[in-house]
This record gives sequence, structure tokens and C-alpha cells, in this order.
Amino acid sequence: MNQYPISETLDRLGFSKGNIIEIILTTLNPNGTINAAPMGVVRDQTNSIIVRPYKSSNTYRNLKKSRKACINTTNKPELFFITAFKDINSDLFPQPTFQDLAIREADASIHIEVSKEEDVNFDRPFFFSKIASINISNLFPIAFSRGRSQAIEAVVHATHLEYQIKMSKPLEEDRVKQFNRCKEVVQNVSLINSPESMVVLEIEKLLLSWRNIK
Repeated sequence: MNQYPISETLDRLGFSKGNIIEIILTTLNPNGTINAAPMGVVRDQTNSIIVRPYKSSNTYRNLKKSRKACINTTNKPELFFITAFKDINSDLFPQPTFQDLAIREADASIHIEVSKEEDVNFDRPFFFSKIASINISNLFPIAFSRGRSQAIEAVVHATHLEYQIKMSKPLEEDRVKQFNRCKEVVQNVSLINSPESMVVLEIEKLLLSWRNIK
């Protein structure tokens, strides 16, 4: 459990004000199941958390209805991958488990409630959210790994590419190049059978299949 004030806790968790922080956001589907999706959120100067989901996403629809969500922090690239591409049949990584809206495998879970919505962007409106509670599961510091961070970055680029293809938008070739740079780093610093190496390999397969569809 958290023993510090909210502002100090967010600082300790790495939520620097104004910076985009990559997390996994969980929301409640209409049928009672949990929707988990990686995305970037921003902490503003008032400690409000800004969430910007695509209007075409389940996250957007769920936030509009329930007004509640949970921010899950982790540095496990496989958890980002499996929640980003839920339709992929892969036995490489275990599915996440949940307690309420929180992912049990996450390092920390921040429950939020939407306080205000601003539709200033056609594709991605702003949801301003206040923090209801914070639970820290992992009390041990985790060493920085270029492989893990670049694998998570690769997932982020892949989710944008998937969206562009589904919406019949021009494919950003620069994002493909950025994914390739992420892959090169992972190949240089991580073991071939590590979770981060398997994540970038699976993304590479997805990119090839999406290009064929396109």
C-alpha cells in the first residue's frame, strides 16, 4: 500500500509532470470483462492524469460510460504486447490476471476517475482524471534495461501502425524505421530467448502481415 502523499508518490513512480508515461490502462467493458490497453498518459501541474484514447477504441467507449479506469505500471514488454494485441493467438506469453481493474502482475496500480472531458482533438479527446487510490505491489527498484525499454517502445510504434491500417490511413514509414531501430537495440543487448526479443520478433511478423493486408 502507499504511505506517501499523492504528489510524492507520483514522483517516486516516475510520473514527471508534463511527460508522456507509457502505461497499461484497464477499463470495464459493458459485459463486465476487463479491457487492457497500452497507452501514454500525462500528469499535469494539478496532479490530474490526462488520458487520450482513440475514439474508435474500447477504452474511449468504456471511459465515456463508467468514468473509471486503472493505470498499471510495468517494465515487462511482454505485458505491453499481450494487452496491445489481444486478437493475436500466441502461447508465448501468459495472459494478465486482474483484481478489480488492477493487473496483478503490474508494479503499481493507480485507480482514477474522470473529472472532465475536452473534445479538442477529433480523433483523441482529453479525459482529465483525479486519482482515487494508489497501490504499489513491487517494493524493489528495477534496474534499467535498454532491451526492455526498446521492446516497449516497439509495441508503442506497432499500435500506431495497426490503427493507421485499420482506419485506412497512410502508413507512417518513419514509425517502421523507428521500430527497426528498437529491434536492433534489442538484438544487441538482449538474449535471443528473452521476453523482449520474442516481443520484437512477434511484432515483426505482425508488420509483415499488416503490409500484406494493406
